[in-house]
Amino acid sequence: DIGDVPWQWAQALGLPETQGDLLLKGALSVSLEDQLNVQARLERSRGRLLISAESSAAQPLDAGIQDAFAQLSIQGKDAQLQLQWNTERAGQLQALLQSRVDTTDPAGLWPAQAPVSGRVTARLPRIGAWSWLAPPGWRVQGSLDAAVDVSGTRGQPQWSGQLQADNLAAR
Repeated sequence: DIGDVPWQWAQALGLPETQGDLLLKGALSVSLEDQLNVQARLERSRGRLLISAESSAAQPLDAGIQDAFAQLSIQGKDAQLQLQWNTERAGQLQALLQSRVDTTDPAGLWPAQAPVSGRVTARLPRIGAWSWLAPPGWRVQGSLDAAVDVSGTRGQPQWSGQLQADNLAAR
């Protein structure tokens, strides 16, 4: 188990700098008895993530995180990734993606020809709060609703669904 890791560690992965005192916790379990079995989970432990308001001059707002986690499950050749992001001010996102792994070749665990399937839904009522994900200097505003299904293979995914943006602007 991993406990109380500061969110700022994500900057080492190339994510933009954020404000707040958000802490994460996680767990990892790996077994190779009869078949590969991996259970990994990373979730919000406590604390706040501060986000930019629609007006860049306004003070950052608490995102109001209610639920946030990522969970990976591999049982044999079946892999599943589940993401959940539910906040008061920074929107909601749910994703469930499934694929197959090749446990016979550690170098090719995620082969390009592996089938993928899943669904991603997002409701981002104030995209301005997500400007921190845009390139430096960019400002984004508006709202976004999406319900997208993914199929095909990892190397050639096919996306279909609905995407609706209102008052979307980027500068």
